[in-house]
Amino acid sequence: MSVVAGMIAAWYTNRISRKKSNREEWQGLYMEMKTRTDEAEKRNHELIMENEQLRIENAELKSQLKSQEEKA
Repeated sequence: MSVVAGMIAAWYTNRISRKKSNREEWQGLYMEMKTRTDEAEKRNHELIMENEQLRIENAELKSQLKSQEEKA
């Protein structure tokens, strides 16, 4: 009887350790994806700001060109 109980205990311990391992793997994957998402959002914000700056510069250049054409 104790042999069977030992085998059941070993199986149960193995099963619990796998669940814990899977949970740790999922947590690691979640943290990696969260880090990637945060980096992508930061880069997206930087690109939005750069785009806005280029729009402002473009508007200024168009205004200068229009002024030069009116003077000519």
